[in-house]
Amino acid sequence: MNTYSLKSVREGRASIFVVDIKSLGLHHPCRSPVFYNPNMELSRNIDVAVLRAILDNLNFNLRNLVDLTAGTGIRGIRYALESIPYELKDYLKLFFVDKNKLACSILRRNIERNGLSKISMVLNEDSRLAILKIRYELNIHPCIIDIDPFGTPVPFMDCAFLALRNEGILMITATDMAPLQGIHPKACIRKYFSKPLKVRFSREIAVRILLGYIAREGAKYGISIEPLYTYSQKHFIRIIVRVKHGIKLCNNLLDKSIGYLYYCSKCGNKFMDNALYPNVERICNVCGSKLKVAGPLWTDLLWNVQLAKNVPKSYRELKHFFTKFVKEGENIVATIADEALINSPFHATDELASIHKVREFSPKKAVEMLRDSGFQASLTHFSPKGFRTNAGINNIIRIIRSL
Repeated sequence: MNTYSLKSVREGRASIFVVDIKSLGLHHPCRSPVFYNPNMELSRNIDVAVLRAILDNLNFNLRNLVDLTAGTGIRGIRYALESIPYELKDYLKLFFVDKNKLACSILRRNIERNGLSKISMVLNEDSRLAILKIRYELNIHPCIIDIDPFGTPVPFMDCAFLALRNEGILMITATDMAPLQGIHPKACIRKYFSKPLKVRFSREIAVRILLGYIAREGAKYGISIEPLYTYSQKHFIRIIVRVKHGIKLCNNLLDKSIGYLYYCSKCGNKFMDNALYPNVERICNVCGSKLKVAGPLWTDLLWNVQLAKNVPKSYRELKHFFTKFVKEGENIVATIADEALINSPFHATDELASIHKVREFSPKKAVEMLRDSGFQASLTHFSPKGFRTNAGINNIIRIIRSL
């Protein structure tokens, strides 16, 4: 412990110690002996607001929360200080898990510093063993498990599903964007058993691949999922799902929510189809060209629509606590509230302009004209050049040619 210099960091309502990486001659947080990424404060701001919205609007009975890859403990601490109403804290139990001994030493100091010692337990062991210990030795069904690893969440999913209570919530991060976005397709197939596509809207495909993987993993145990909130920025995906036990629910989910995404690079047509196997013909019904295919993946809504509409209110109520990325987070949750009801994959203005040999146009103008023509349309948080609509590609082409 004495080998490393610590510095104090303020984030939201939390004040924590982190390793001063500059004193070690390091420049990137991933090199720190105890991981803390200040750039993920954007994600933590959003998650604090989402959890508050869940507690305010979904009648969720929160008794405990597990920060499974805790590091400094910043996520769990901020949930306790900002998301969770004061009257619930007397009944709340927080579990912070990390196999790194130094991390656990800093964790204990951070928990004490923020006045959470009485309701917190630190487990210094492998995350997968710890979650099973909480469930089977302590006989506690976790209500929320937060999985925020460096890289893929795949190694943690089985234990999380085995431990989580019925109607419990999983909060999951993935940072292995290169496989999920089709830069390393074989790695994606190996980890997620899904074929990605390296295309202009690959970020949404990545989200759907991850959700599809989570759904299939849960189905093995007779557990279905409902996506509550999803977003992706920069180097990460964040997915929040509610689980429900029941074989019939799983069967229905696999029938209506898992399938394939098809994309025509010649005309921009894209659509999803629920099926166990991809379409053999794969011919575009608009221009007759061969379709590219991604999947299996999630084909249903990415958000609980009512929750998505309530998150901006929670964000506004909490943003006076936030120290960085305040406006950026506010814009993201507002855009998601607008796009949540539209399930068609998003289009990018530069993609369509290139395909159809027109001047690149404003996504805001496209949304406005699509709405005037009677279609659903919105911007998307996935891309500043993106828009989402239920209009078919022929109608989209007609409208963009008139811009």
